[in-house]
Amino acid sequence: MIPIEARKYNCMIELWEVTKVQDGYGGNTVQNEKITDIYARRIEPRATNYSTGGQVFDKYDQSFIIRKREIDSNVNFVVFNGYQYTIQNIELTQLETQIRINCVNPKALKQPIPTPSV
Repeated sequence: MIPIEARKYNCMIELWEVTKVQDGYGGNTVQNEKITDIYARRIEPRATNYSTGGQVFDKYDQSFIIRKREIDSNVNFVVFNGYQYTIQNIELTQLETQIRINCVNPKALKQPIPTPSV
């Protein structure tokens, strides 16, 4: 088993999902729901990745590595440093002890994501 060092995970990210809620008029609307805060390791984006044929593939704007844990398949986006990143895919890495979250389309947040008051 590969030991995981805590100091590698040096940034805090937020995992969010978009859920449907009743609007009170017989229909539904969507709202953002924060799932959790989690420590992660940020991987610097590369300019491009090339396949052996020379074609560009897997262009991600940001990637994060977290310790292996249960992640709901409904997680839609990550918030980090005032930017909202759409999750492109989630994959297991390093003998399935870590999870890599690949994100695209950074969008600057001018204000915090509104959460419903209960």
